[in-house]
Amino acid sequence: MSSKNTHKSLIDWAIFATGVEVFIWGLVDPLYSVFINSVVNDYFLVGLVFAFRSVVGLLAIFFLNRILHHIPSIQALFISYVMVFIVFIGFFISGITHSIIVLLIASCINGVAFILRKNVKQNILMNEITEDNAGAILGRNVATSYTFWAFGMIIGGFVLFLVEKISLPHVYLITAGLWMSLYFLFIDKIKTFEKINISGIWIDIKDVVVKDKIFMSTFNKMKTYSSELNYSIILVMFMEMTSRISLLFVPLLAQELGLPLFQIFLLSAFMLLPMVFTYGFSKIADKYSKLTLIVYGIALSLLPLIFLTTTSQPIEIAIASSVISLCLALLQPSVLGLAGSLAPESEKNSVVQLELFFQCIGAIVGSVGLGTIADIYGIQIAFLFIAVIAVMFLLIAIYLHFHIEGKPAHEMLKIKEKQNMPKTVFRKVIEHIHFDVNRHTQ
Repeated sequence: MSSKNTHKSLIDWAIFATGVEVFIWGLVDPLYSVFINSVVNDYFLVGLVFAFRSVVGLLAIFFLNRILHHIPSIQALFISYVMVFIVFIGFFISGITHSIIVLLIASCINGVAFILRKNVKQNILMNEITEDNAGAILGRNVATSYTFWAFGMIIGGFVLFLVEKISLPHVYLITAGLWMSLYFLFIDKIKTFEKINISGIWIDIKDVVVKDKIFMSTFNKMKTYSSELNYSIILVMFMEMTSRISLLFVPLLAQELGLPLFQIFLLSAFMLLPMVFTYGFSKIADKYSKLTLIVYGIALSLLPLIFLTTTSQPIEIAIASSVISLCLALLQPSVLGLAGSLAPESEKNSVVQLELFFQCIGAIVGSVGLGTIADIYGIQIAFLFIAVIAVMFLLIAIYLHFHIEGKPAHEMLKIKEKQNMPKTVFRKVIEHIHFDVNRHTQ
């Protein structure tokens, strides 16, 4: 078999595997926060459990970047799928026993598995695509992922409608059984698996702790970046905080209002689906001022955020939440594109690490912060808190917009040249991995 056909075969396999994966996740994603609340029965603890997973994922980012050099990508993906099976079983046990300890252990494994899958898919795409076929392959992967994901949510809601009395723990047990179907995809890949170099991995782990000081060496580089670049990196944190609304707290608000489980499922699915426009908005972000689009995206998000603090009608909550998801779909490619165009060539990898770092920080602050506010003052006040944060980022974006416009002509020309430069394969893959539906649902 030719090298070209081998590459095409691997890409087709990876896209199909991702499709099956997100279909199965789609069966349970909208119920995630409702399930956690059924175990801990406390909004603060709901946020804390999610934050714990994010902390583990944050630490995993810096270790896995080195460890994956010792493990073939397909083998690493298989390991991540085994870990997810353990996660589903852990969720089932914690739901049956109401054990927070088991839930935290499962969330810890899920945090590592999530970052592992993200890195592996990034490596596979980086190694297999070229400048010529990048757009077609990445576009096909996005279309496949979102189609399978949406189909999974539709099936999940339909099943819950037919079998309304099924318990949440048993939903995860059934999902664990379905997840095992992914292992059949590896039957002809197992022969490529290698013995893992444990000693080499241990050396890399020590280097991350001793030499790199986990993330401080990367974090310190922000002092040398422009204010616009630092803003775009930190704005990733705001986007992640805002996404906590759709992932964690809107389903809990719906539960407070007395909606049955299948309606909560359909509500969550409806509000998450606008994220399918993310890849389309990336095309717009490539043609227009990214900072201007960021101003529009944040400003537009203020309306539904404020509206959510006053309404108790399910249909109004669904529409407002969908508009928030649409704003995030507009913001993500603009923010990542701005960072990619302003980052010095030698700092591309560091900027990507920082984006992932602030993404995890946003998940932690959004989960624990919003959970605390929701527990004390109510969920709707948590929405108001995010609206206040949005105003702060909006004012900074407006200031930076006029700051850039006020620069000398030769500096303006350089900025525009950077923003209009064609994306490299590296940046296309990085942005694509951020758009992955897993980014919003797990």
